[in-house]
Amino acid sequence: MVDQSFSESGGDIQLSPDWQSITVYRAQGDDVKKWSFKRFCFSGKTYNSCASVMSGPPPEPRQILF
Repeated sequence: MVDQSFSESGGDIQLSPDWQSITVYRAQGDDVKKWSFKRFCFSGKTYNSCASVMSGPPPEPRQILF
């Protein structure tokens, strides 16, 4: 199910150097973007959600621009 109230205006995906975590960033808004992220940590044989923040700074350095 897609959250219709969330309109993405940017995003990024970053891997830690050791591939132990993946962080997915999302931006909302046109002029002043509000960033959120969800982090997935490797545990056993899968990546599981291990952290999320509803408002924070944009990812630096950016890996994917859109």
